[in-house]
Amino acid sequence: MTETSFLFIPDISGFTEFVTGVESEHSQHIISELLELIIDSNELGLSVAEVEGDAVFFYKKGDVPSVPEVIKQVKKTFIDFNNHLRLYEHRRICGCGACSGAVNLSLKFVVHTGEISMVSVKDRVKPFGEPVITIHRLLKNKIPDDEYVMVTDDYLNKWGDEETVGDTLGNWEKGNDCYDKIGNVKYNFLRLSPLKDMAFHGPTPIESLKFQHPLVFEETINARKDIVFELVSNLNYRHLWTKGVDAMEFDKEKLNRVGTKHICVIGDRRLEFETVTSNFGNDQLVLGERTQSIPLVRESIAYYILEGEDDVTKLRIEIHFKPRKFIGWLLNPIFKRFMIKSFKQGITLLKEVAEKSRSVIPEPIIAD
Repeated sequence: MTETSFLFIPDISGFTEFVTGVESEHSQHIISELLELIIDSNELGLSVAEVEGDAVFFYKKGDVPSVPEVIKQVKKTFIDFNNHLRLYEHRRICGCGACSGAVNLSLKFVVHTGEISMVSVKDRVKPFGEPVITIHRLLKNKIPDDEYVMVTDDYLNKWGDEETVGDTLGNWEKGNDCYDKIGNVKYNFLRLSPLKDMAFHGPTPIESLKFQHPLVFEETINARKDIVFELVSNLNYRHLWTKGVDAMEFDKEKLNRVGTKHICVIGDRRLEFETVTSNFGNDQLVLGERTQSIPLVRESIAYYILEGEDDVTKLRIEIHFKPRKFIGWLLNPIFKRFMIKSFKQGITLLKEVAEKSRSVIPEPIIAD
């Protein structure tokens, strides 16, 4: 049985060039977050037919939203999408192509309607019919822009008119494309770039504090800087070069960035850390981890500072800390001895793991 239905595809573009190594893994995490955001922004009561690579295929049977409702949904999703990217740009700590290029990702929307039926594939029920084929073919079109909402004539003529616009978006522009076995498809589109001015531009990154007389450790590692930084910053690798930690708790589906929190479980003690950053000069990758969970100090921040070229990385670790009053100063030598022993052991293990990897990061091992 067929029924007039609404079809809607938000499609992300801009990551196709990242296919290997660290950039591939990071792009997958970034796209995953964005796809979740697109699904969560759904206010039209749409059903998800499929997550298709960098796109989400939504549908709604029987009850087709009006053009103003669709424009409102498009605005919300587009602004949420760009807010997320701009906030990520301010909080990212990684300098790989995927992370540094995420802010340039684009989002387009394709809208169509038509008579569809539903087909069952094992335990999945999915839309089926010519309109489903048409909307997917429309993702490839001649629109001279990367950020737009396209609606077919079939939709606009029944559920709106050419005077229905999205205030800040201007007037509909017309287009058409011809596809094999489908024929000529006429559509209208609105450019979404004006909405970028409505997006949140993000705060100025706050540099974390530095205290006087930090503990300093230095090491030269015969491996690429991005490989060493991935081993340091990706919490899935932390167990490879840290000892004495019984477990680590963190969100395994998201990339580490400023504000990310994780917990180290050592015996019956739970130490909470927050990712921070600070400026140590140009062309350096910096990971900072701040905690107030260590009994002997008010606050401790470990900065991992990496610089290097080709297959040689210079690693510098600075431990900045502020002892507690009175008893903290008295026990300061104990704290220093503990930190020196712990970090020297960690650096030795990190060097071994990185130099075995050298130029290819191992597959991340996700701890249970």
